[in-house]
Amino acid sequence: MKKVFTVLGLFTILFTLASCQKEQTTVLRATISHYQSDSKVYIENKIAYWHESDQIWINGTTSTGLSTLTDSQFEIVMPDGFEPTPGATLNAVYPSDVVNGSLSSTITTVNNVACTTYSVGIRIPDNQVYEVDRYGKQIVKAPMVAQATVNSQGGADVTFHNVCSLLKVMVHPNVFVHTITISQADNATNHPSLAGNATITFDESTPSLAMATGGSQTITLTVNASRADGIFYIVIPPYSQETKLIATIYDNPQTIIIRGQANNHTLPGNRIAEINCVDNLRGLFSVSADDMVSFARGNLTTVGGSYTFTTNQYDLGTTYTQANIETYSTTMGPEWFILDEGQWDYLLNTRRGHNANNVENVSASALKVRAQIGTTKGLILLPDDWFYLYRGNINVTDGHNMNGLTVSQWQELETYGAVFLPAITSESQNHNYYWTSTQGQAVAFGSGNGQGGTGDVTSLSSGTSAHIRHAHYVVRGDASTDSNEE
Repeated sequence: MKKVFTVLGLFTILFTLASCQKEQTTVLRATISHYQSDSKVYIENKIAYWHESDQIWINGTTSTGLSTLTDSQFEIVMPDGFEPTPGATLNAVYPSDVVNGSLSSTITTVNNVACTTYSVGIRIPDNQVYEVDRYGKQIVKAPMVAQATVNSQGGADVTFHNVCSLLKVMVHPNVFVHTITISQADNATNHPSLAGNATITFDESTPSLAMATGGSQTITLTVNASRADGIFYIVIPPYSQETKLIATIYDNPQTIIIRGQANNHTLPGNRIAEINCVDNLRGLFSVSADDMVSFARGNLTTVGGSYTFTTNQYDLGTTYTQANIETYSTTMGPEWFILDEGQWDYLLNTRRGHNANNVENVSASALKVRAQIGTTKGLILLPDDWFYLYRGNINVTDGHNMNGLTVSQWQELETYGAVFLPAITSESQNHNYYWTSTQGQAVAFGSGNGQGGTGDVTSLSSGTSAHIRHAHYVVRGDASTDSNEE
């Protein structure tokens, strides 16, 4: 006879969980608290989905599945032969495959009363694999633990609690991600284990997890996909030692984005810590009907005989001749490239952006703004989705003229993906030229700081000097194997 155990919500904390089953057996409503930033914690409602394919470990035995009771309850279906004694203690772990040890018990005496504490070994993998269900939801099986006493009918009411936390890593929407690696800063106070063996100590209300010494200090999520929201979750254990987490994202084509927490933190259980890896210099710009690019953080420059990029977008960088372009192309590698004449023309004059309702009807002319940052004049290019994503207070449509923009104001625009093409630092300079990869061709987007400029491509002699702004391709969500597809 199969034993059925009722599992009750409300859970203390849950995560977004989905599987490939067509029907969701039960929706458990719960709350999740996580870091909105380095200094603020807030509460946000989430929903966890449970399915018949999920399995739970109970006292060394694995369940055969789950079934629905109500919107707030489901049942754990145990295999034949599992006959717990009334009054016995049940210790449960989800998912079952994280358990790598046997149930053990320790008896202690408190006020002349013998108390039994149960524990079991589990393993948190240092290599996790990104998966989604048919609806595009990421499958995140973070360990949960429950303890209950068998009632007189041989059943039990079980309430699960998370013993791990999640790290929410945010990258730019629709960018194809190869891997995300979480490490710890060299100057962190401590370096706790982020993966490896751990011990769960059971308790009906406050179970705990303790990592073993010598575990991995890094975790890698293998993704090989893009997401429309750019959000990926990684299971991570709680830790009481302060450390500073660093996320390294390898995107397409294998360029690197590195973002870290600003300060050292501890991480309690039942939390979602957040690292915002939306590269604030990587807005997405259409350069043809099918291709999008993101730009480097600054103009190309030569320092000590080597190519590099300016620290700030308003730094002019080095001016180059046409001959320099061939040297640059062979030195920098295939991941970086210079836009050709047609791509520049499409970027400046043809592309269409998204409005506040995410409708693609913003003209190319509205996505370029002449500006002056400090003493440097140039042109601001706004990403395709600027008017849909930007939530700041700076009016970037103010007559398409942003002369007098402060550095702090620019830095706000920069965090939303705006790109600045600097051109002159004095009134005696009156050109705004950038080389294209088309032989002998450069972009002239207007004199001075772009006033009256149209973005037309103009022929230049091969001996003329010009700046270089490089780019790399990114993957459109509708032009790749999208995570929302079945």
